[in-house]
Amino acid sequence: MYARFLITYRILKMLLCRYLTTRCGISNKHAMQLIGTLSGGEQAKVKMCLLTLKPCNFLILDEPTNHLDVQAKNSLKTALEEFPGTVLLVSHEENFYREWTQKVINIENGNRYHKLRFS
Repeated sequence: MYARFLITYRILKMLLCRYLTTRCGISNKHAMQLIGTLSGGEQAKVKMCLLTLKPCNFLILDEPTNHLDVQAKNSLKTALEEFPGTVLLVSHEENFYREWTQKVINIENGNRYHKLRFS
């Protein structure tokens, strides 16, 4: 009976992992590869997927869209829009964050200015 439980548990665990990786845009082909063999974009997707496994209420992201394709950027954008906590984001891609941010602090040439948006 224990062996049957263990096999069922492993199958469920693998199905959950596949569900999460698919949700993060990782293809079946890439899901079974070692992370070191993946491209920079695929590695970024795996790291984002790992973030979803740990409960938190504050994210600090430094240029999270680097190496991501359009589909992955859109998935990340949706995930961040739905994130219930606070996001501190460093990005040069205003079109990525323009629609969902509440406060933007721009720093250019040592000067900073605020853009306030409330949703």
